[in-house]
Amino acid sequence: MLLFYKIDVPHICAGEDLMHIKGVSVFLRMCGAFFMRRTFRGDPLYRAIFTEYVTQLVKDKTVIEFFVEGTRSRSNKFLHPKFGILQIMTNTYFDKQVEEICFVPVNINYTRTLEDTSFPGELTGLPKVKESLGRILRAMETLSMNFGSLYVDFHDPIMISEEVSKAQSAAKGGSF
Repeated sequence: MLLFYKIDVPHICAGEDLMHIKGVSVFLRMCGAFFMRRTFRGDPLYRAIFTEYVTQLVKDKTVIEFFVEGTRSRSNKFLHPKFGILQIMTNTYFDKQVEEICFVPVNINYTRTLEDTSFPGELTGLPKVKESLGRILRAMETLSMNFGSLYVDFHDPIMISEEVSKAQSAAKGGSF
């Protein structure tokens, strides 16, 4: 599917919590989303099926959007990366199922978060408010609010073959 300028619409790796919201999950799937559990522990069948699905997307040269932190930061601070989907994708390259994979890091930052009123309570021990259809509908009014500046930075593409060559050269005594 093409949107504009011959750019493919990405398949978006979304959290499982969004899958359980009636109506929203159908809409997200129609927009290219697929859902991922936060953990694969204790379920080797789920791990195998998810791995095969992502592997097939990579082999089909599908554009995949995912957040390396596993979620968005609600505090505007960097989160520790989660390497699961990244490992699945790179294994496709290392298993010689594809010749190349290109990663384009994108940084999205904004000066005010939607959770600026609920997040301080969570820091004191209150539970995180679960996503729901009602919460999404109530959030529509917030779309007209001023959230300050939004910054989107597209970084240089990272070609996995080039990075592997650099690492191999460094291991042989060269330097990065």
